[in-house]
Amino acid sequence: MIKLSWKTLSIEDLSSKLDIVKQAKTDGSNNQPAASEDKLSQTEANILNKVKTHYSDEIEKSQGIIVPFEKILRTCNELTASNGHTQLFNRVQASWDGKYREYELKLNTAKKDLTASIEAIRTFRIQENIPAGRTPRIRSTLKLVLSFLLLIAMAAAEIFMNTQLLKDVVGGGEGLTISTIVSFFNVVVSFLIARLCLTHLINPVSASSSQASYIIFTTLGGMAIIYINFMMGVYRGLIEKANEAGDMTQYLVLSQQAAVEAVFPFNNLDVITFQSSFLMVVGFSFAFVSLLDGYFFDDPINGYGARGRTELSCREQLKSISDEGPKVIESFEKSARAELEEKRDSRLQALETWSSIINDLDMYQGQFDTIFNPSIQLVLETAIDSYRTNNITFRTEPNPVSFSSDIDISFIKSFSDSHPSIAFDLRSDSERVKEEKEKSDLINREWASTEDSYSEFFANEREKIYALLS
Repeated sequence: MIKLSWKTLSIEDLSSKLDIVKQAKTDGSNNQPAASEDKLSQTEANILNKVKTHYSDEIEKSQGIIVPFEKILRTCNELTASNGHTQLFNRVQASWDGKYREYELKLNTAKKDLTASIEAIRTFRIQENIPAGRTPRIRSTLKLVLSFLLLIAMAAAEIFMNTQLLKDVVGGGEGLTISTIVSFFNVVVSFLIARLCLTHLINPVSASSSQASYIIFTTLGGMAIIYINFMMGVYRGLIEKANEAGDMTQYLVLSQQAAVEAVFPFNNLDVITFQSSFLMVVGFSFAFVSLLDGYFFDDPINGYGARGRTELSCREQLKSISDEGPKVIESFEKSARAELEEKRDSRLQALETWSSIINDLDMYQGQFDTIFNPSIQLVLETAIDSYRTNNITFRTEPNPVSFSSDIDISFIKSFSDSHPSIAFDLRSDSERVKEEKEKSDLINREWASTEDSYSEFFANEREKIYALLS
């Protein structure tokens, strides 16, 4: 995971760059440094500085590589610390408490709505003197759609049949227009009379208008339907008679006479033929069916059906919410346990990552302390010794006092001292294995304990849900 390396300093490169041998011969032939000098010569100081610089640069590079892993190690230590699962359990409890209260409010609201809708039906039944056993008649959406389709089908059928029956006497757009108007009165007006008037006449409620107004509108509507259908029958009969005229003059006279006489008071009903009577039968039949459709379109007691639908909707809503209860806790528990498993796995993964990094650090510590540091010390000592040996060879005066002193290698530090940011995390193999096992046991032990707590907690909460639904 961590990739560290330290470049060794070659004695050949160092000697070449500083020209140590030549400089030693030059200094020695000039008896430099002086015999009384107790400090390093300039060349020795240059060698020391060059080695120090190289050493410092290599440590700086490795420290830069290690820095990002410091954060990883801190994160791993936090995840593998004690109580990692307990904190999660506390959050789950708090989260479920909010979800339970939300569901409880939702269920109680649905219960109150249902109670209110039942009370509204009871109050309406008392106010309107409806027998206790008479429940609202609720038509399904399918039946409502079929009722509308029946109206449309009857209107289309009557328009078609009337147009066919009139085409011999009134053709083109005029026949279609007349057929549409007649169909409107027979189908639509009959439906509206039944829905808006007959229901109030037969089943009056407190919200109804005066009975007289409904009687008037019903009478007027019924008379209009009867009048239009009789007018259609008489008109077709008179037009058929006009078509039998021998010349155009007589046809025009009879046609104009048909337009005048096909109105109230219908003194010539004897002109109605089989086909014209069939026009009337179709009209009255469709009007009667539309009347029934309108009356039973909804509960004939106005307002009773709407209250029934409200009660049914509230009952279905309550059932849906009640059915949702076990699923709510089941889904939440499943999610919570999955999160618990994920937490354990993430902690074990963090422990594995920690172990891998610590193992790498231990390996590189060995390389640094046993290979890199000795190589740096050896290069330094070899370079200084080469300088002093060659210097002494060409001297004519005694050796300087400084040549007998030890070289300062205090800058060469151990791996932990050179990388203080991770010194606390360094472990030997035995220490790492022992600590990894202890933490692994801790994580699994806390997971098992929290798993038991989950089982107990959700068992109690499930009982609360069922008690709430009972």
